[in-house]
Amino acid sequence: MGQRHWQWQYLRPASLALAVGGLLSATLAGCRPPQADSVEEPRQTRPLERTQLELVSRDGQRATLSVEIAASPAQRQKGLMGRETLAADAGMLFLYPAPRAADFGFWMYHTLIPLDIAYLKASGEIVAIRAMAPCPSGDDCPTYPAGASFSVALEVNQGYFKRHGLAVGDRVILPPGLLDRPSAGAPSGASD
Repeated sequence: MGQRHWQWQYLRPASLALAVGGLLSATLAGCRPPQADSVEEPRQTRPLERTQLELVSRDGQRATLSVEIAASPAQRQKGLMGRETLAADAGMLFLYPAPRAADFGFWMYHTLIPLDIAYLKASGEIVAIRAMAPCPSGDDCPTYPAGASFSVALEVNQGYFKRHGLAVGDRVILPPGLLDRPSAGAPSGASD
């Protein structure tokens, strides 16, 4: 009996170490970063809210646009990735908690349709428009910097702004309180 007790004392720490080591390696296996060639796409945290926008050119032309609102960091990161179509008078409005610098830009990672983007001041004034080409594979996707400080970005089908006579200096009428919402004012991540 005494000898078994002696063996149990010495085997017990070894068994415990093996058990802890096994649990630790199983836990860490799930924490590995994804392989370089497998990039996870961000998930939407909740369904996107929708609203109607009115766009007004300096010469008085008006256009109406139905947009989804991307206000959270996850929603902004996902954007229009993977969409195969976008209705002719639809778009996505990206809201930011604070103005973005002129060198901040968008890219078309896993985006399948050609888009135009308008960068806007908080007042709705268009400060820049860029045409963006699809980048479905994710390889070597260019970025499209604003070139001017902005608080809101609006993505639409490529050619929309031109068809409606809209240019830099024209205005998007933003619904009252849109930029005051908690999700737009939430702190954003460094990659945002």
